[in-house]
Amino acid sequence: MSTDNKKTETEQCTIPSVTSSAVEQCPEFPYFGARYPDARCIDGYLHDMDSCDEEGNVYIMDEMHPCPFCNKDEFMQNQKDNEEDLTEAQGWIDRIKTKYN
Repeated sequence: MSTDNKKTETEQCTIPSVTSSAVEQCPEFPYFGARYPDARCIDGYLHDMDSCDEEGNVYIMDEMHPCPFCNKDEFMQNQKDNEEDLTEAQGWIDRIKTKYN
């Protein structure tokens, strides 16, 4: 394992089953810089599946990343607050949902 706690695709953290407030399970998708799905939604916020301890326990993130699927209003508000193009953000959500759902 590298010193920055990043794991290869085959070494991803084991994330326990979590009862989410979402009706459907949100897709896992690339978000934290990987080319493979490295983000999982837990209770409306994304968690980095590559950021875990030696035993596979996922670290609690310092910064909260709203899920673009089940927490879309907060996600879009963050995009707006960061002066991102909301039309492009919606297009990205649509492409991710089509590819990984």
